[in-house]
Amino acid sequence: MKNDHLDPEFIRQLENCEMAVFEDFFRAAPRTLAAEYHIRVQRLGGALVTIAAKADVLALNRVVGAGLNRPADENLIDQIIDLFREQGVARFFVPLSPTAAPSALRGWLLARGFTHHNNWVRLHRPIEPLPQHKFPWLVRKISTRESLDFGRLVAQSFGWPDFIGTLAATTVGRKNWRHYMVYDGRQPVGAGAFFIYGEFAWFGFAATTETYRGRGIQQALLAHRFHEAQKSGCLWVVVETAQKTPEKMAPSYRNILRFGFTEDYLRPNFLLQFS
Repeated sequence: MKNDHLDPEFIRQLENCEMAVFEDFFRAAPRTLAAEYHIRVQRLGGALVTIAAKADVLALNRVVGAGLNRPADENLIDQIIDLFREQGVARFFVPLSPTAAPSALRGWLLARGFTHHNNWVRLHRPIEPLPQHKFPWLVRKISTRESLDFGRLVAQSFGWPDFIGTLAATTVGRKNWRHYMVYDGRQPVGAGAFFIYGEFAWFGFAATTETYRGRGIQQALLAHRFHEAQKSGCLWVVVETAQKTPEKMAPSYRNILRFGFTEDYLRPNFLLQFS
């Protein structure tokens, strides 16, 4: 179900929630890890710039919030390009929210060689009513003792380099983060987390071991995190995921819709690749 009447201020809050998540995720990087893999995060012109120069992973090399909290200008775009070029990044993208200002921003990107790469979908739903589904899986909140298992499972699931799994593991136990895993006996087979941002719970790091996919593990993690987010005082759950297209099925998108999420908007990603 698509939401055609979302308040612009609510959109801004949804985007700021994601920015807070990834700013904390990158700031969790130990100094040695950040130095070795050229991990960097900073606020620039009201936007969040995240860089993992040693990983050609667009989800990590991007700029979120351009034109969101303050109008962007052409100087900001040039600063962003220079920063990624100086860091030796192969390519990066800039997602634009529906409220990004000014309207000329998209044209500025295209004029500098950016191309429309793909779209992500923003979805949300209220905590209430809580899901009442029953699943035959043990979902357990984890501590730092299981953090490396969590990071390893996430990295393998997304096909990311091992150091990104190490970075994901460092968020376990941090303020505002909650992490969960599904076990088959003693074997971890699924993972998921949420981040608390005011009255919002951002759901992410949904990962399942390949041989266990399609067996309801992510649905079990979704239901469990809903209950845990309510206990933490959250009123809304927000997620972003890849757009479903004829060429790409996006199973996580199907799982999210089953839980009553509203599709708020498509957010285009504009890609710049350095030659």
